[in-house]
Amino acid sequence: MEWLPVSSTAVVTVIAALLGLNLAEAYNASLLLHVGTLIALMVAFRNDYALLASQAIRTFKGHRLGREARLLLAITVGTALTGLPAYLLTLKVLERASVADAAAYAGAFLAVTAFMAFIARGGKKTSLDSRDAVILGLAQGLAAIPGLSRSGLTISVLMLLGVTPYEAFKWSFLSAGPAIAGVVALELLTGDFMLAPGPLVAVLAAAVVGYVSIGAMLSVARRAPPSLVALFVSIAMFVTALLAYVG
Repeated sequence: MEWLPVSSTAVVTVIAALLGLNLAEAYNASLLLHVGTLIALMVAFRNDYALLASQAIRTFKGHRLGREARLLLAITVGTALTGLPAYLLTLKVLERASVADAAAYAGAFLAVTAFMAFIARGGKKTSLDSRDAVILGLAQGLAAIPGLSRSGLTISVLMLLGVTPYEAFKWSFLSAGPAIAGVVALELLTGDFMLAPGPLVAVLAAAVVGYVSIGAMLSVARRAPPSLVALFVSIAMFVTALLAYVG
C-alpha cells in the first residue's frame, strides 16, 4: 500500500495491534514491511538509481554533483530534519495510546492530507527545482507519523507547487528510497526487526505488490487529467481516514 495515496503505516499499525501486538510493536512491524517496498522501488527505478549512483561516483573524480543527485540530496536532508523527530515522537506516543486513540489520530491526519490532495491540481512544471526538493523532503519527513500518507502527502505538495502529476508521482517514489533505507537502518540499530519466516514472507509479498502498484500509479499519472489525479488521491486518503475512525 506504500505507493497508493493512503497511509500504509497507519493501516498496518492498527491491524497489527488488533492482532495482539501493542501499538509500538505494531508500528515497528509496519516499518518492517518497508523492506519489501524498498526492494520494489529499487527494481522499478533501477535506471534512475543507476544514474544517481553514477553522478555520485563522478564527484570523487572531481566532477560537480549531477542535477538529479543534488535534488535527491536536498530531499533527503529535508526528510531527515522532520522525519527523525517525528519518528521518535511517534514511538513515545504509541507507548501510551490505545488502538481507538491511534485510529482517531490517524484519521485526523489523513483528513488533512485528503484536503490537500483535493485542492492540488498540478501544473506544467516537468522538473523540480531546489526549493521544490527541500519542501518535498520536509513534507516527506512528517509522514513518519502514522496517519500521514507519505505518497499522498508528497504528491499533493508537489502538485500544489505546480508540478505535473506524472513528475509528482515519479519524484514522490524516487525520494522514498533514501527515506525507507533510513527507517530500515534505524530499525536495525534498535534491534526491532523480526527475521522469522512469517515476516520474511510478508516482506516478499510487499515487494511484489509494491512493484505492480508503482507501475499502475505511474500509468494513471501519465494518462489521466490532472484534476482526475487530484480527485483520485483525495478520495483514496479520505476513505482511509474514514476506515481509521471506524477502526
